[in-house]
Amino acid sequence: PPLPFDHLVLAVGATTSWFGIPGAAEHSLPLYTLQDATRLRNHVIARFEAADADPALVDDGELTFVVVGGGPTGVETAGALAELFAVVFKRDYPALGVGRARVVLAEARDALLGQLHTASQRRALDALRARRVEVRLDEPVAEVAPDHVRFAAGDVLPARTVIWAAGVRAHPLAEALGLP
Repeated sequence: PPLPFDHLVLAVGATTSWFGIPGAAEHSLPLYTLQDATRLRNHVIARFEAADADPALVDDGELTFVVVGGGPTGVETAGALAELFAVVFKRDYPALGVGRARVVLAEARDALLGQLHTASQRRALDALRARRVEVRLDEPVAEVAPDHVRFAAGDVLPARTVIWAAGVRAHPLAEALGLP
């Protein structure tokens, strides 16, 4: 039977916004769903297992984890990875020397957590750096490849893991419906 209403809200969610960055969709791991988190966890463990089996891989970026996006998701992810490596993986991989693992947070703007007060932005930056996260502000990503990230300034960083936390956009269904 028909259901009368005054307003119809279609809450179909959002999808990852890749911002047209070449290779981002193909070679990055988004982190917006439980399935994304599970995939990322398995990927991170696989990188450590590979490096533990062949430590020479570390020089080629096997243990370099680049988080793209300095909003809440990116900041939380970078901090959690750094803590995971320093506390848990240090015990799990004693022969590897997990201090060689790098967490790099790349933000295209000049500050993290752009929607927050400057003091909060500064505290977040200080907390990440205290955890040995390499924070790169004003560093837009220009390309993501299976084995590296290239920044707009031209720097190339060998990395086997890129976590995409740069943002979302409305689900394509919203556009397809042609509604206001």
